[in-house]
Amino acid sequence: MKQVAFYLIAHQPRRLRLPAPDLAGLSLAEMVDAVHDDAMNRHYLERVAELCYRPVLAMLRESGWKASLAVTDTLLWQARRWAPDVARAFTHLPESVERVGVSPQHGFLFRLDPNRFSRAMRRYRGQVTDTTEMWLSEDVATALHQAGCLAALADRSPHLGLAEGAPLTASLAGLPVILRHRTLSDDVGYRFSDRSAPGWPLTADGFAARLKEAPEACGLIGWDLETFGEHYHADTGILDFLSNLPRALEQAGVQTVPVSALARLGPPLPAFGACTWAGTGTPDVFFSTPVQRQVWALVEEIWQLAKGAPAKAAALWFTQSDIFHMLYWAAERGPLADVSSYFTPEPWRQAGPAAFASEVVRVYSKVRAWFLESEGGQRRD
Repeated sequence: MKQVAFYLIAHQPRRLRLPAPDLAGLSLAEMVDAVHDDAMNRHYLERVAELCYRPVLAMLRESGWKASLAVTDTLLWQARRWAPDVARAFTHLPESVERVGVSPQHGFLFRLDPNRFSRAMRRYRGQVTDTTEMWLSEDVATALHQAGCLAALADRSPHLGLAEGAPLTASLAGLPVILRHRTLSDDVGYRFSDRSAPGWPLTADGFAARLKEAPEACGLIGWDLETFGEHYHADTGILDFLSNLPRALEQAGVQTVPVSALARLGPPLPAFGACTWAGTGTPDVFFSTPVQRQVWALVEEIWQLAKGAPAKAAALWFTQSDIFHMLYWAAERGPLADVSSYFTPEPWRQAGPAAFASEVVRVYSKVRAWFLESEGGQRRD
């Protein structure tokens, strides 16, 4: 592999308040604030800012590394309130860092209203864009193409049925698609501290060598930004790994490029339905269990009930993917459920799966009732 693009996505969800609060008599803005636990959200934001965002953003500024970065609006909303220096750093990125577009509220608007999703993504016209959890389907590709986006990021999910070593550039619905190298990305994202992983401990030099030896001519490596300092704390060596990586790549003769440099039409992808970078690569980790489907049905009702731009904007908060991911462990067991549980706040895990799932349903049911009683959110007394 001679050319590599490194993509980082920074995200924090706006977590719900559990148990479900009383919403009677609240205005639209008051209702949205009431159902979100912003004391909890501030706690997580300030912790991750200290462990991850500040050191990684400093490294990007100082190194001049040609990385690509997406920042979700749910994270920016919180950073502006509780870590304004982080918000400024995310807003004013160094010239070496290319900005990547990302779905509104890190949510599933594209499943609710593809036309509105396409309009929302027009702000990224001419840019490479990501979608929530790297979700890709023909409908999503069509919406992004209509929005004028340069290319979409997606995962080389096993669900696509592509052979190892297949090109990491493709096309769907006339849109260039840049495929993330799942194995090499997850060597860091999921296996960095795994003592049983081949080649542990993984060093920057060792990872650069793996990239150089990969059979693909070019590739995309994609990580959660929170991998560096939050998912793996500094004492694991993860921040040293990231700091040393630009030098190691240069010495290995691997060129680092922005993701836009890989934006070209490749072979058409085969028919596959929808894929993501989460779980095994299918949407199952979000929508396979009864409670996930029940909550999604409530989201669809809320979206239909919301009338007018302010109400639609408020309803977007309830499309966030994170709650659906967190609900997976409430019904399933195994490695995917362990990941789901890891992202679930400790107080919610302590309540147990049945109580947690029940309270989430109650929150969405109360929001649905609020929209019914408030005439779709237009009555905001």
